[in-house]
Amino acid sequence: MRAISVLFIIFFSGCIYGLDLDEASFNFAEKLYLQKKYTNSLAEFSNFIDKFPDSAYYNKALLYKSKVYFILKDYILSCSAYKALENNAANDNDRKTAIFGEGESYYRMKDWSNAALTFKEFALKYKNSPVSHAALYYAGRSYENLNRYPEARIFFECLISAYPESSYYREALKELTGAVVVTNGVAELTNVVIYSNIESVPAVNFSTNSGSVQQGERDKKQQEEVQRYMELIELKEKLLDLKEKAINEKKDILYETNIVTNTDENTN
Repeated sequence: MRAISVLFIIFFSGCIYGLDLDEASFNFAEKLYLQKKYTNSLAEFSNFIDKFPDSAYYNKALLYKSKVYFILKDYILSCSAYKALENNAANDNDRKTAIFGEGESYYRMKDWSNAALTFKEFALKYKNSPVSHAALYYAGRSYENLNRYPEARIFFECLISAYPESSYYREALKELTGAVVVTNGVAELTNVVIYSNIESVPAVNFSTNSGSVQQGERDKKQQEEVQRYMELIELKEKLLDLKEKAINEKKDILYETNIVTNTDENTN
């Protein structure tokens, strides 16, 4: 009965101010969010999404729902909501917001493989985004947690060279100088070296004439190492042009929806 009364009030208020029912309903949910009544706003946004799939506010509601789950530290559902936004994206801004949000959710879940892949793809695809520097940093941290230090170093080096004013600059520099990070599962990068150019690829003996199983296994391992090395070189080359890019002066939605999200806020 109370829900019916609330909807009636929303509809009546919307009629007074010339708003459609979906717009009035969205505004009500948004107001709850701005008041930090996250649990209540989540219920309203979920109800809105179910009732108004064709609304012009549908993707905004999906975004708010994703943000609320993230704030409430339900990162599995946050990731799922961001995926729904990505799949329903009407423009590139919606899409990149969703992908970055997925990466953040994976990172919070300590799903390092998916976090690394998501932030890596974001950094490569959205080089002009004002938060590409953050994607580089979290890609590096994710690879670091996977003990894949050469990949991590590439992202940290790219961040340092391309974004000297980044808020992540000092943290990336610490990683490269071997400072130990106190986060669980993160190791130092001291003495990690990658080859600077493709001509320096180490010589590998691919001969299998010995016929021994051990030799075959060694050769296979060497081939895998060279393949990984080539992938590292390719990755580094793809990121090089970031050095020439200027960060867009105008903030995009990502700064407000993800980077500055306060995950420690109390729920109402």
